[in-house]
Amino acid sequence: MQGAVAQALALTVAGNAFLMGWDIGPFWPDSEAFAFCEQVRFLSADGSVATDPDEWLRQLRLGGARLKLRLLPRNDAGLSSACSTRASPPLRTRAPPEPRSH
Repeated sequence: MQGAVAQALALTVAGNAFLMGWDIGPFWPDSEAFAFCEQVRFLSADGSVATDPDEWLRQLRLGGARLKLRLLPRNDAGLSSACSTRASPPLRTRAPPEPRSH
């Protein structure tokens, strides 16, 4: 699997588990998806949002977000597919309902 796809998938799956309160164990920098990354930063048009995936996930948890992964094929001239990978904004949802006892 291409590295950028593996990273996006890992962030989405592990991220949603974390956002739902599950223990995802060590994620950054231990996840195999980031084996060849010295750093991972999250940027907005205004500048840096988070300096690593753990910080980004903690920020999303405060906002009650959930993540979704979308594939948008791109053919940017002069950019490798890894360089042109962009994340969709997090899907903002209401807090999940409390579990019912049966």
